Amino acid sequence: MANCFGVSAVQCTAGLLMVTYSDAGDCKIAMSDSVFYEFNSTITIPTDTNTQIPGTWNIIYGDISQCGLILQGNVFKNITGGNLNINVTIQAAWWPVTPVGTVGSTRSIFCVRNGSLTDIPLAAVTGANDTSTVQSVTNTIRLANGGYFQPYVYQNSGVDAFIGDASQLAKTTIFIERVNET
Repeated sequence: MANCFGVSAVQCTAGLLMVTYSDAGDCKIAMSDSVFYEFNSTITIPTDTNTQIPGTWNIIYGDISQCGLILQGNVFKNITGGNLNINVTIQAAWWPVTPVGTVGSTRSIFCVRNGSLTDIPLAAVTGANDTSTVQSVTNTIRLANGGYFQPYVYQNSGVDAFIGDASQLAKTTIFIERVNET
């Protein structure tokens, strides 16, 4: 039996971990009720515009149905039949590196629940003129049955910015972990 970091596959899959092996001997470990996506396209983020990150996510590992969700177009939707709590971490890889245009400009990444720009359970805003290329935010989101969330970004530099450039070292990603269902 193959080993991964000294732990056999049987031991890993019996608990909260999922282990996958490739023929090349690669080993990936993930929580069984989690899913990890990567966004490999480039999208333009116009200045002063809430921009939804489109639903062109590539799955890296996990099974979204194990999280109680489906990816339906541009939304992550609760399909459990009850209320669902999930931890969501979104990382946005911005470029250009240095915000240009307006002095005091900011960049934001956030989730909108059920299509309402007034219901934002997850948000991160950079400080004025922050030159970070990668921005990350984590929070727990509660969704009623049929409820959904959508990842968004915003910037107000005065000119277009971009996220998700596949040629950049950092990627725009989303990690979802099921916490519980009530």
